Amino acid sequence: METSVSDVSEQARKMRYSHVRGAEAPKLQGRRSYVEYRDLGVMAASGGWMRAQFVGRRTDIAPPTGWHYHTADAQIIYFLQGWAELVFEDGNRIRAQAGDMLFIPGGTLHNDLISSIDLEVIEMSIPASMGTVNCDPPEGLPDYEIDDALYAEATKRPSTGDKVEVDA
Repeated sequence: METSVSDVSEQARKMRYSHVRGAEAPKLQGRRSYVEYRDLGVMAASGGWMRAQFVGRRTDIAPPTGWHYHTADAQIIYFLQGWAELVFEDGNRIRAQAGDMLFIPGGTLHNDLISSIDLEVIEMSIPASMGTVNCDPPEGLPDYEIDDALYAEATKRPSTGDKVEVDA
């Protein structure tokens, strides 16, 4: 089936293709100082319609983010390696791990509780500009604690099993 420019949306006609080699992706200033962010070129190629970035390679354990939501239409996260535990406004606590996809509609309250030291994800947002708004926990939800066993699991290097020393 042949297509012509008239078969695609006006937005799509404004976009261009992009190819970025992972190791050459430019580093970005991100929301959290303890992770590395790399621009995957989608924001420029899509004219700001969408953003995609590599997020990972932490140097120490990540503290819980606290309750927050994002001012975007959607946040989409694909887990390349490692895992993260999150809790959502309905009380559902999940562990997302390598190979999982997480879709979070804008305005959905959530708290990133803990993640493994080797966490690497591709994070996307629509539109490209995504704000983060800190907020109070939803009413009626318990305080979520990180017990010693979960903390120990999060700070182990998967390849060696060696515990990473971090400041608590």
